[in-house]
Amino acid sequence: MNIKDAFIDKVICHHFSSDATKCIINNAEMNLQNENQEILKEFFLKPFVNKKNEYVFSHHINIKYNVAYQTILNMFQGAEFAQSSVSLYKHLQAMSISPTIKDGDVFIVKIEDILINNTYYEGIGVVKIEKKNEFIETIVNSQGNLQISIKKGFSANKIDKACLVIFTEHTPKVLIVDNSKDTKFWKDDFLGVVPCNNSYNNSHNVIEVFTDFVVNKLGKENQLSKSEQVHIINKCSEILSNAEDVNLAEISKLVFQDKEYEKLFWAYKEEYETKTGNSIANEFEIDKKAINIRKATRCIKLDDTAELHLYKTGSFIERGFDEYRNMYYYKLFFTAEK
Repeated sequence: MNIKDAFIDKVICHHFSSDATKCIINNAEMNLQNENQEILKEFFLKPFVNKKNEYVFSHHINIKYNVAYQTILNMFQGAEFAQSSVSLYKHLQAMSISPTIKDGDVFIVKIEDILINNTYYEGIGVVKIEKKNEFIETIVNSQGNLQISIKKGFSANKIDKACLVIFTEHTPKVLIVDNSKDTKFWKDDFLGVVPCNNSYNNSHNVIEVFTDFVVNKLGKENQLSKSEQVHIINKCSEILSNAEDVNLAEISKLVFQDKEYEKLFWAYKEEYETKTGNSIANEFEIDKKAINIRKATRCIKLDDTAELHLYKTGSFIERGFDEYRNMYYYKLFFTAEK
């Protein structure tokens, strides 16, 4: 995705609060200055530039019952922007029933000329920011001297939740930013999206489920050492990096020499799919970009005295226990210092 030629066409902002008396609904678009376009793009578009995981709108009965989808589609088809933004905000408000959902400003944005694969598309963005940051501004006082003024504002690096809906020639694709711990609210309740069944998502999800299983199941519950965790995770990455197509049953046999680990993995995969809503295909074409991004580097913290950063594992590292000192140790072998 290239945003060089993109143009922020319309912006409107509403304030959400769990206290209904503090909610603010705007009925008019904000006035935009052309000279502010680069700053606006930095804020509303840059967080999505490197996002590879794509989602599509969904509904368990019929897509027409997905409120976010229908409202955003109406915007794309020419419905009055401010009025449609109020409808989208009210849907967000209706879905915000959990006490953990924080107050914040909700920006709804219409964007022109997003370049993808040599074609320009339109997009609708929704950005929710829950915390303002303090910053220092210098101003000239009446005596002509510089003075400090403390103000509060937003940073593009501090976006809590956001989505960008891009209207391609086929189905709208959705990119998501969610820096909260509870991703269910934003993806499931408000937007109603599911991961695209494409090679990138499948490749990314396979690496993620292998990593989660090794770290959380084998590492925490089965006491697998961190060096062994790195070895298994990077073995998985290496196998996938050299493959063109994936058969998950065959991959799991190659990665896990222990049949008990393999059995635990398949049970964990089912739990992962239920918990995250990410269905992982058993056979798919590999996307090497997703594999390269996920290749593991593991940091092993040794009490408060040292850290080991392992890019790969193998026969050069051994873990043992010194009975005399009653302490664990790592033994490293190398050919030269660099």
